[in-house]
Amino acid sequence: MKISNLNSIGSTSKAKKKDKTSGGNFSAFLDAEIEETQAPASLMSVSAVSFINEVGDIDPEERKKQMIERGNDLLDDLEKIRDDLVFGTRSPAALQNILNKLEVKREKIDDPKLEELINEIEVRASVELAKLGLI
Repeated sequence: MKISNLNSIGSTSKAKKKDKTSGGNFSAFLDAEIEETQAPASLMSVSAVSFINEVGDIDPEERKKQMIERGNDLLDDLEKIRDDLVFGTRSPAALQNILNKLEVKREKIDDPKLEELINEIEVRASVELAKLGLI
């Protein structure tokens, strides 16, 4: 492509101003249908909240017992999900229990083997929920 005329600059013109700005149609928004809102996300269960409150007030042995109970509860819920899948059903309560338990921040415990075991159970629970599209 060849540029033939470099010095040719056209004159600019003044911008034209509109006589009147549009007022909009606000009443159309008032007449529009209102969309339904979705239900709020569920809250943590009372046991999960009480667990959080109790964790700070307990000794290491009691904390260890609670972590073992937490792991057993998660395993029970995972077994319920497995059974439901075998029978072709889906238990929203078991799924919600797992979600609630995973949302609760747990305290650190002194037993590294128990800590690792609880981590593995929580990872397995998270994987199963992800497979079902809940995480």
